[in-house]
Amino acid sequence: MLKSNGESGEKMAKTNKKRQGGNNPPKDSGGKRILLTGTSGFLGSRLLKRLKSDSTCEKLIAVDMQRPAFKQSRVTFYKIDLTFPGSDELLMDVLNEEKPDIVVHTGFYQRPIEDTTYSHEVNSIGTMHILSACAEAPVRKVIACSRTMVYGAQFDNPHYMSEDHMPRPQMDYEFQRDKVEIERQILRFWKGHPETLVTVLRHCSIMGPTVDNCWTHYLSMPVCPTVLGYNPLIQFISEKDVIDAFQLAVDEDFPGVFNIVGKRVIPLSMILKLENKPRAPMPHPVAESLFRGLWIAKLGPFPPEHLNFLKYHCLADGSRAKEVMGFEAKSTAWEAL
Repeated sequence: MLKSNGESGEKMAKTNKKRQGGNNPPKDSGGKRILLTGTSGFLGSRLLKRLKSDSTCEKLIAVDMQRPAFKQSRVTFYKIDLTFPGSDELLMDVLNEEKPDIVVHTGFYQRPIEDTTYSHEVNSIGTMHILSACAEAPVRKVIACSRTMVYGAQFDNPHYMSEDHMPRPQMDYEFQRDKVEIERQILRFWKGHPETLVTVLRHCSIMGPTVDNCWTHYLSMPVCPTVLGYNPLIQFISEKDVIDAFQLAVDEDFPGVFNIVGKRVIPLSMILKLENKPRAPMPHPVAESLFRGLWIAKLGPFPPEHLNFLKYHCLADGSRAKEVMGFEAKSTAWEAL
């Protein structure tokens, strides 16, 4: 069965290659050759669209299960399911054929889904296959997307956590655990392949008109439940600012882990006030039961394990990105909201 899946995926990739009219890659003209994963998702699709208009990009290679939603005149697309056992071999074929010097990995779920097993396969197993392929093919730089939620929403968190702060996920929150495991895989890869430059961008919650995440679903509720006695400070970054950060990481070399956050923070109570949302404060056990029931009924914005983010601060310090990358968000959390 595993062999069959791998052969099927290889056939898809080769057939798709012919369909796209791709031939041998052109001789290197000094431009960037970039492979992006997750190009049907929020970050991947917007970064691909941004890079399409970048004259310094010689070649763009998109890897996903779905084609990008816009015209692809400058993009070569490969349909590869990263959860297939043989997808690392398919990716190696693509890397050897297209010879990208940069791999940007954004092929992750932006919010939890009910099928935690499949989410784990996409997030963690998919990352393992990508890194396995990058280990065998000559890739100069790997850029990976992560989240500041890896720090965890804990009662004893300092107000602002730097990249040196140890990630502390809730062990019963699988989506958050996967985010930490992804980072560990990437950092292990970097340690084993120091010749490859690795950049990890930990962004806070993205806010904007087209994003689809826990916050947008929560703020779509007719009444927003809160935990009685808690009013955490929240960080947001605008859609444009987060893409600006990834563009910087593509254009220049910044090895290491960087927090990518918006300007200032905003209390949960003010978020609900600005959104004209009635709030329903309730004790934690009641809120937990409510969110569990809504999640099971596929009506909730997130599973009950996410509730700590409505109780405790999870704020990241963006100083390193400002000092090393020269990145500073243009929008405040209020403006992004």
